[in-house]
Amino acid sequence: MNLSAEKIKEKLHPFFHRVELIDTAESTNTLMKKTAGQTRQGHVIIARHQTGGRGRNGRIFYSRKDRGIYLSFLLKPQLDIQRLQGITAAVAVAAARAAEQVCGVECGIKWVNDIYVNDRKIAGILCETALKPGTASLEYLVVGLGMNVYPAVLPPDIAYTAGCVADYAVTDFDANDLVCAFLNNFYSIYSGFEDKGFMEYYRRHCVLSGCEITVLEKNGSYSAKAVGVDDRGRLIIEKDGERQLLSSGEITVRKNGPL
Repeated sequence: MNLSAEKIKEKLHPFFHRVELIDTAESTNTLMKKTAGQTRQGHVIIARHQTGGRGRNGRIFYSRKDRGIYLSFLLKPQLDIQRLQGITAAVAVAAARAAEQVCGVECGIKWVNDIYVNDRKIAGILCETALKPGTASLEYLVVGLGMNVYPAVLPPDIAYTAGCVADYAVTDFDANDLVCAFLNNFYSIYSGFEDKGFMEYYRRHCVLSGCEITVLEKNGSYSAKAVGVDDRGRLIIEKDGERQLLSSGEITVRKNGPL
């Protein structure tokens, strides 16, 4: 996979003013957070390989060299945390649209941050925030995307639940175009973020709607039904005949299959 910072920048919106392509990083999110205070938003870091790629809740994201897109970018939005709800959904829509536009791949989105094709996970998202010292105001937001692009040898525990874009692509594609499409789609959404127009796409592609689920909590779990997703990216569930909203959390689907 021949990623090129120059090729990416040729087609990229000027908002993304700096594209850094490096050979190896422990984690692009970790690296971005180290320099976030000294750079402006729109800085992008892409690694050909990650030695410690991370997902939500401390999970490992396996990042084989030249087999995927492992990137992070920096945001410094003039919005408070409450008004930023739904940002992970916006990233998911940008990733799914990119795979559809560049590769002809129709994706599903599993709340809150995973991209699936045919019950196989092809991408995950990790958004991390930092607050200004001594305040409740946002200092910055780092958005991370890990996308499996080409087949790779994976550990046995995920070998049958993970997939890659190339497995489902209906046309030849350039991974540089996939990066550009993802970032440009995100900027298009982000520039009108508070309109929440992107949530219609999210809802159409959400794989949980109507599913019986188990909601996992620190002190236990409970059963519910996923009804939909609201404009702030919260999962609407039914539990004991009453509707509730989940802003974050871990869920599993009670059905046969990897979801």
